[in-house]
Amino acid sequence: MITLSNISKRYGRQILFVEASFQLNPDEKFGLVGPNGAGKSTIFRLIVGEEDPDEGTVSVPKRTTIGYFRQDIGEMCGRSVLDETIAGSGHLGELHHELRDLELAMADPDRADEMEQIVQRFGEVLDLYQGQGGYDLESRARTVLGGLGFAADQIDGGEFISYTGDYDYFVRQRAVAEANREATYTRQQAMLAKERRFVERFATHVAKAAQVQSRVKKLEKIELVEPPRRRRIVEFKFQDPPRSGDDVVELKGLSKAYGSRVIYDDFSLKIRRKERWCVLGRNGAGKTTLLKLVAGKATPDAGSVRLGVNLKVGYFAQQSLEQLDPALTVFEQVQKHFPAEGRGVLCHLLGAFQFCGDDIDKPTRILSGGEKSRLVLARMLFNPPNFLILDEPTNHLDLETKEMLVSALADFEGTMLFVSHDRTFLKGLSNRVLELRPGDQNADGKSPGGPAQPPLIYDGSYSEFVARTGNEASGVHR
Repeated sequence: MITLSNISKRYGRQILFVEASFQLNPDEKFGLVGPNGAGKSTIFRLIVGEEDPDEGTVSVPKRTTIGYFRQDIGEMCGRSVLDETIAGSGHLGELHHELRDLELAMADPDRADEMEQIVQRFGEVLDLYQGQGGYDLESRARTVLGGLGFAADQIDGGEFISYTGDYDYFVRQRAVAEANREATYTRQQAMLAKERRFVERFATHVAKAAQVQSRVKKLEKIELVEPPRRRRIVEFKFQDPPRSGDDVVELKGLSKAYGSRVIYDDFSLKIRRKERWCVLGRNGAGKTTLLKLVAGKATPDAGSVRLGVNLKVGYFAQQSLEQLDPALTVFEQVQKHFPAEGRGVLCHLLGAFQFCGDDIDKPTRILSGGEKSRLVLARMLFNPPNFLILDEPTNHLDLETKEMLVSALADFEGTMLFVSHDRTFLKGLSNRVLELRPGDQNADGKSPGGPAQPPLIYDGSYSEFVARTGNEASGVHR
């Protein structure tokens, strides 16, 4: 509890408190009311330690963390709203800002002599940032800002366009703004064409000379509206995979533990062709472990994993990004795997995953985590397997690429087993649900929250699962 005992406080002749006491117990929600100058803000400053009482004591438990929103927040400039939010996340926030600084340094021609050291440091910081959940932090920060009604800032064509409101409002207003810019540009182009035709037609007509000169001057003074600039979305039709057998995977009597922590105990599951299983559960429930067992990247302690016939397995995990050759460019990376394909086909593939123009010549070693994910997915899906095992495939993907991926996989004729916290991905693709329900085990393997429950198998989509249970899966976001 937070306790103020026998507090006295005065500013000059103004006496605010005389031997006043106050106690805030866990889970209580107090509202301080009173006229201006009564000492409401002073109470806050005493609690957070910005000021000391003249007499009495203020006691705050050591493990208590305090979020303090003050009236005089001061001038905030030089950072985006997102960056300012992330700055409050300690070491992870520092890594976030160092990454931004390194990205600027890599684009600075005056620092070409330092580029090798900058790129090396960028890779080191990026690994730390991803390993500690940095991109998940960005996603949470955006969700919090959207919920608070902050502006959603769009970076499009090298400019910043700010929309005040939450994310859904931003999407609607962006569509309206783009339509208005398109209409304004079209109207101006029509007017300019009309004026130019007049000038060309009567340029040598003496009787129209004054009008021609007037319109020429008018054209010179017109401030041209730039054509609307938008991100180009490239659609790509992926090939159909070869047909597998009807029985894709059978797990029988599976057991797996790490030390004393039991993840699976005599677990069985059968996956059939064209089923799309999403695996749900809190962190540490064993979602990634299951995918590794099925993909052959881990071995069960007991039981068996049997794969069906005619299977071509594609496994995507964050570790898959390490398979990229840092010495190659983006284009060279896909060309290496598909040497028989023409440049046009490969460029079209890369364009579908948002590698356009000069992006295809970027060295792989300087790609962000999201860009690496896009490149690995492009390489995997160009000649698709008939059994996809995907561990958080939408991590780091931007909205457009995520929507393209969901749209492409909606027509996928194979089988899927995936883990995702993305609501769009879950709702758009799953037709089977596996919810893992372990107990809240301590490091010694004991479950203070009660024994683990058997995994829940639901024969339906994620949307139907939510409607049936009344609950979203743990950690699911937009």
